[in-house]
Order: sequence, then structure tokens, then C-alpha cells
Amino acid sequence: MKCQNQRQPIQRHRQTSFNIQLLDDGIGMDSEELGAIFKGDNRKRKGGGYGVRNIDERLKLAYGTTYGLKFESISKQGTCVYVRIPLKSDRLKA
Repeated sequence: MKCQNQRQPIQRHRQTSFNIQLLDDGIGMDSEELGAIFKGDNRKRKGGGYGVRNIDERLKLAYGTTYGLKFESISKQGTCVYVRIPLKSDRLKA
């Protein structure tokens, strides 16, 4: 499994956002497991996926729907996680 930009796992996007890519070369997930993570209903794995869903929801609430988490995974090959947050935000000035 390869992430979109392996040479620069941390990068700026058009001077508006900060993008982080994380690669896990483990067992990966099928589409059913991947979908269950964002529903908080992943009973196949310990924990159920509530943390992932919670982080994604909080990022979207704080910064808008274009920010948050994105997952790409292939079973038995690995998973790429993309985190996107704004470079500047009124919420960060507090």
C-alpha cells in the first residue's frame, strides 16, 4: 500500500491547510470495516472506532467539512490516514 505522496508525508496545501499522511503497513481493512470506523460500529476490532469518529467530527465542527480525517485501506496491504487542518483559524487564537 502506498499513500498519495510518500516523499512528503507532511505538507502545506495551497497555503491554506496542513496535511499529514500516516502509513500503516499492517493488515489493512476491507470496505465494510473502513465504513464501520466512521460509524463507531466496528465490532470486529477492540474499541469499536469511537475515537476515530470523534476526532473526525471535532475537526469538521471546528474548521468545516473540508477538514478532518480520510482513510484509504486495502485488506492485507495496509492503510493510509490523511489528516487535514487549516493553517490559520480564528479558533486557534483563543
